[in-house]
Amino acid sequence: MSETLSEVQKAAFDEVIRAEYARRGISYKPHPKQLAFHEAGKYAKERMFKAGNRSGKTLAVSNEVKSHATGIYSSTWNGYVYTEPLNIWVVGRSSAVVRDTLQKQYYLGDPDKGTVGLVHPSLIVDIKPARGVAGLVDTFYVKHSSGGVSKISFKSSEQGREKFQGDKVNIIHVDEECPISIYNECLIRTTATEPGFYGMIVVSMTPLKGRTELVCRFVEDRQPEIVQDGRWHIIASMYDNPHISPEEIAILESGMTENEREARIFGNEWIGSGLVYPLPEAAYLVDDFEIPDSWPRVFGMDFGWTKPTALVFGAYDRANDVVYLYAEYSVCQTAPPQHVNDLMQFGVNWMPGVYDPSGDNSSQINGEKLAPLYREAGMKNISPADNDTHTGTLTVLKRLRSDRLKIFKNLRKTRIELQKYSYDENGKILKKDDHLMDAMRYLVMSGIQLAIPKNYQEMMNMRRYGTRAQQRMI
Repeated sequence: MSETLSEVQKAAFDEVIRAEYARRGISYKPHPKQLAFHEAGKYAKERMFKAGNRSGKTLAVSNEVKSHATGIYSSTWNGYVYTEPLNIWVVGRSSAVVRDTLQKQYYLGDPDKGTVGLVHPSLIVDIKPARGVAGLVDTFYVKHSSGGVSKISFKSSEQGREKFQGDKVNIIHVDEECPISIYNECLIRTTATEPGFYGMIVVSMTPLKGRTELVCRFVEDRQPEIVQDGRWHIIASMYDNPHISPEEIAILESGMTENEREARIFGNEWIGSGLVYPLPEAAYLVDDFEIPDSWPRVFGMDFGWTKPTALVFGAYDRANDVVYLYAEYSVCQTAPPQHVNDLMQFGVNWMPGVYDPSGDNSSQINGEKLAPLYREAGMKNISPADNDTHTGTLTVLKRLRSDRLKIFKNLRKTRIELQKYSYDENGKILKKDDHLMDAMRYLVMSGIQLAIPKNYQEMMNMRRYGTRAQQRMI
């Protein structure tokens, strides 16, 4: 590797490039949220820029990656600094998105508008085209200030997890959301395997899919702009971009639904296109509290094997017509007797439950009907639920919107499922990671009227055998 350029040479080179950028109208002057994102690179190896559309998230991340790839940093740079050439991946949702947006952002620019990409043409050494997609680039090579050459490769989530294996990568830029399996593979690629290696993943995204596993990795039980376990995230809205006037934002907002506005304007992940229950968590989450013994209780149950057997437990505040979901259970590949044994602590031996009516059919395990197996194991008081999905989801939504269905904050899995429970483009509910949602629907549709209090048997005995004064108390 040749000797690194002097500070004077580097500053002069950077000045030439910035002058060229300014002439072509693509100069980068970071706003406060972008500056905070860059600075966090010194402390966090995983960063997420979660923001509304046109808030500068992709511009910030790609500008940072460009600086790392070239080794040329502005005089005001406040983030991490690499001193050697790097291996970099840029990941988009699809090959078409990579070609039409990310390639232009990084190196191609828009010839029709007379602009170049963020990496100045004078720094590009070579370009390797991709196979199978016209105009798609696989890799391009960039001069680094140390005298070496950095490598920037484009990938897409649609290629599948296997295409993300086997390489050691310094920086991975994930633009918009990727499946968690691909993100985890990227995490492995950036893991230090030798002294002095510093790998990082930077994510730029608008959270249109709700609270997915990837979003939860960064935001669940975490505060924005605070490093925890090497992870950090920031939330930015369109209003944080000084180059867009409030009047223009107001025009954009006027054409959006409330759901779109939260994600596209403010970068809030709790809302998304096609969500079955499009409400903020603040609308239904409550702090855990001790359930009174007098409140009737019931559980909803969805059977599974390779996918989880899922239960949610509810208590009914009859006086205010409010259902509180206070406990959850979700376990795979376990036989009914073991499930029941594990669930005894929740009270399934005395509490009524309602289940997926398919449990009255043959099971996936050994051909036996599931519901009788659970009854034999100790769940004596269970019955099939109404499985009308359309009516059920509307009933749940009505309760959520009217403050008559609340969920304890400790129900982590239920919260994750609810935030990504969505319709597809044909208006059908996506059947994926929805078992607790089914259990919740069964409970609301069919369980409330069956619920009994914890001291139900004691109350019945008092009604039958107690004194008249005791009976009047019931």
